[in-house]
Amino acid sequence: MLLTLREILELDAVRRGLPAVVACADLLDRPVRWVHAVELTDDVGRLLRGGELVLSTGIALPEPAEGLAAYLAELASAGVAGLAIELGRRYTESLPAPLVAAAAAHGVVLVEFRREVAFVEITEAVHTRILRARERHPEPRLRGLLYELRDDPRLRAFTDRELGPLLMHDATHGTHLVGDLAAYLEAGGNKALAASRAHLARPTFYQRLGLIERVLGITLADPESRASLHVALLAMRPDG
Repeated sequence: MLLTLREILELDAVRRGLPAVVACADLLDRPVRWVHAVELTDDVGRLLRGGELVLSTGIALPEPAEGLAAYLAELASAGVAGLAIELGRRYTESLPAPLVAAAAAHGVVLVEFRREVAFVEITEAVHTRILRARERHPEPRLRGLLYELRDDPRLRAFTDRELGPLLMHDATHGTHLVGDLAAYLEAGGNKALAASRAHLARPTFYQRLGLIERVLGITLADPESRASLHVALLAMRPDG
């Protein structure tokens, strides 16, 4: 289980820096995979893997608004959890408005440290918490992973692509093909077992499987098709 930005901001090592969220305060429940101090601004995305809280003094940030926007766009493209900048070395009173505006435009949580803080203490505190959480909560299996990704638009698009035609058919014709498909996949592809669990005669159930294949334009004999449909079904109800 990962810490969120909100939880990190409550840590003593972080609170000593008097953090203030100045952009995207509504996104503080983002999970943080790691904390990374980075002053480089040119091609910074190559140093990141996504999910990081980036710490910076801002010393190397570009002056023009266009450069700040490009920097934030690259952070957003890398999938960072947020950016925290300490006042003092580059910016004294507050972070510049173009930087705040760029963070808001690109959906990057921006935190301003209003007091000098040792980045090493923050990284040590956060990484200790993350590692302890991983020891207590092993990496989730498929359903748990899908639950963590439930708000990801890519997962929703995948589910719509895999099951959309079947959902539409059920809604239009009053059928229950999605349930039949789930019964088939939960039975491990054993059609006779699935028919029994669905309380249907085998010929009737087999006909429904044939209809599912025609509606989706796939063959259930294909292992990849079965796997993709199974993941899509779990994504529809990741909490069980």
